[in-house]
Amino acid sequence: MNSLNRSISLFFLFTTFQLSGCTFSYDPPTDDSKSEIPTDIFNDSLASDQNLTPLINTSINPFDISTEELSTKLLKAVGGIEVLKKTKTEYEEYHHTIDGHITSGRKWVVIDNRSRTVDLVDGSEHSDLVCQQAGMQIHKAPFAIVDIDLKDPGYKEFCLHGSFLYAYPERVSQFNERNITPLGMDHDYYIFDMRIQNKDLGYFWVDKDSMLVRKQLTTGIAADGKYFADIVSYQNFIKNKTGYTHPTLICVSRYDYKKSKLGMQQKYNYTIFNISFDRKMDNSLFSVSDDIKRYYTLNTGKVYPY
Repeated sequence: MNSLNRSISLFFLFTTFQLSGCTFSYDPPTDDSKSEIPTDIFNDSLASDQNLTPLINTSINPFDISTEELSTKLLKAVGGIEVLKKTKTEYEEYHHTIDGHITSGRKWVVIDNRSRTVDLVDGSEHSDLVCQQAGMQIHKAPFAIVDIDLKDPGYKEFCLHGSFLYAYPERVSQFNERNITPLGMDHDYYIFDMRIQNKDLGYFWVDKDSMLVRKQLTTGIAADGKYFADIVSYQNFIKNKTGYTHPTLICVSRYDYKKSKLGMQQKYNYTIFNISFDRKMDNSLFSVSDDIKRYYTLNTGKVYPY
């Protein structure tokens, strides 16, 4: 299951423990940097242009540089391996519409350690708190505490990193000749496939001038057994104070996918915006009341440490 599928099914995976006759105080964290959703986030030319079709339907031109040179330039473009190692936190806001369900939310991540997500799903508030040892989801209306199963390594990876490529610095650092398979050049892009430990991460389009990944195509299987393709567009790149160059806007469109060809676009939109890295995150962001901790431990046998 890829990270997009995982986020879609997030609210259907857990066993709910309803509270009877108990009232706990719960307030999601506040953050003055919360922004409005951009009005033009779905006007994404990179996600819909014809640069995708040569990969799927016809042959394309061979690389004019070696895979080793490509991987070296990819790492240099984002700031280098040392900058990636120093990137410790990620913040994002997002909005998605899937099968008529609308979700808006924010996510705070101490990379590979803990995360907090606050969502408004069709008007109902949910919050996820996840660390390496335990995880819970809080429904505010009606109030309930839900245990998050962290046995799925893919789900844990999704929670303890951001949602997409640049929000996962360790994955970016794995752009090397061992993991990349060159596919060719298409106009202004280098195109390659990336696979890590037999896990296919999809196709990547790298801008020849900036050497930044500008778009990505991944495929998956929906609950009805039909294949789909997600086209991810990385936009509005900045260099932050630590030297990490990353997008601040990510747009995803979903298409029917059959026999390596894109079909009709589905009624699916997923957008991440106001993305930032290395902002300070106090432990209080990941805390809940002692009453909630006790109830969680009573029902799960786990201890939530923050």
